[in-house]
Amino acid sequence: MSQIQVAASEPAANSLRASTVLQCGNVWDGQSDNPLGPMEILVQDGKIADMDRKVARPLDTGSWIQPIHWEG
Repeated sequence: MSQIQVAASEPAANSLRASTVLQCGNVWDGQSDNPLGPMEILVQDGKIADMDRKVARPLDTGSWIQPIHWEG
């Protein structure tokens, strides 16, 4: 099970209005036979707006979620 760290510069109440970038370690899109590898997902207004190896950071990006790599 992976753990994530949330870093936000906007209050949580504004999270649906601000853009969020998810930095994902290994994404499976539900269509491919294999995971796509490390990807970033841009969420705007509560919906996925873009997914790529590196997505644009809109000016209203208020938070990002980034994986924590640890050995346990």
